[in-house]
Amino acid sequence: MKCFLVAFAIALASFSSAVLSGEPLRLAVFEYPSFLEQDAEGLGLEPSVVSAAFEQVDIDVEFSFYPAARAIKMARQGDYDGTLGWVRSEERERHFFFSDPVAEAPLVFFHLTDFSFAWKEYDHLERLEVGTVIDYYYGAEFHEAQDAGRFETDVAAHDLLNLRKLLGGRIELTPINLYVGRYLIERNFDSETARRFTHNPTPLKVSVHHLLFPRALEESESRLELFNEGLRKIKESGQYQEILEKYVEP
Repeated sequence: MKCFLVAFAIALASFSSAVLSGEPLRLAVFEYPSFLEQDAEGLGLEPSVVSAAFEQVDIDVEFSFYPAARAIKMARQGDYDGTLGWVRSEERERHFFFSDPVAEAPLVFFHLTDFSFAWKEYDHLERLEVGTVIDYYYGAEFHEAQDAGRFETDVAAHDLLNLRKLLGGRIELTPINLYVGRYLIERNFDSETARRFTHNPTPLKVSVHHLLFPRALEESESRLELFNEGLRKIKESGQYQEILEKYVEP
């Protein structure tokens, strides 16, 4: 029985590879510089990793950029073969298969330098206004504290808008991927304004990003296996580390 299952898995993977090599895998993604960026070389860190991994198993990939909420909705419905750049949550687990980790980074609170902020636990957020992004998942503890009313939230369409809200005094904190926050500040503000931003070094959590394959598509499990195989190969060869160093500052 075990031999039959192994043979079946190999045959399934071979069949999927043959089918998928004929036309590109279609992934719905969203702007999240420098991890996902429509105008960047290689479209950013995560598309570069995914393309390299799928290249190992002879699969081409196409990326289409949408607002985050629309990207994950279309993938969930099976309109696309998958979506990229998401962390685990119970809700997403119900609709998707999650790949092995594609990228990770600390999630930290950004704020202005003239705002004194000591962060160790969620009680320290009491009576503060925290900027979040629609459909982003900041970890179970954050959302539990949010639901309990331990702090106020102001929802925006993207992280850059929350950085601008900090400057305008509309919010006092916003949780952002450390590397994304640095990138957005460097690219969108003059040097004098950029110096007004800082971040608390204690992370809320380490955000681990995955490639998601919709449960609505029967091919998703075999595609997941193929991607994880390609990802393992580029990590073993050192190619993954080369891509990482290109996009993420140490």
